[in-house]
Amino acid sequence: MTPDPPPEEILNIAPAGGDTVSEVASDIALWKSLTNFVVDYEDVSDYWRPKIKKRSIFADAVAKAREFFEKAGAIFPNTSRPFADDAIEIRTYPRTYRVAFFFQRAVAGVPIECVIEYPLSTDMVGWLKTTGRWPKTAEAAIN
Repeated sequence: MTPDPPPEEILNIAPAGGDTVSEVASDIALWKSLTNFVVDYEDVSDYWRPKIKKRSIFADAVAKAREFFEKAGAIFPNTSRPFADDAIEIRTYPRTYRVAFFFQRAVAGVPIECVIEYPLSTDMVGWLKTTGRWPKTAEAAIN
């Protein structure tokens, strides 16, 4: 049985709710293929009729990171160019039920890191455990 996540006031003290226990995901492809955890976003491709659509948390994190780096001054010769796997780190935070995507890119020769995090429900964590995306060491840290 999965315990309930901590109250929201504890989660807002620091990134990942101040959780210092984290685990780096070893296989990024598993998270890239995770399409059943979705978030809403506003599609503004039609200026007069923006629509609320859904996309996976990984696709959402990539879009937010791309926007962050563009605002920081990064030059993208091709906006569809994906991030290299070695420029992405995925961390799971078992005590606060969060997942964070770390993206790294050099802007004007200076390495910059962008962190996008998502809270997960107990059902999501249970499904992640079942499919092998939630690390086994995280289960020991929760108990």
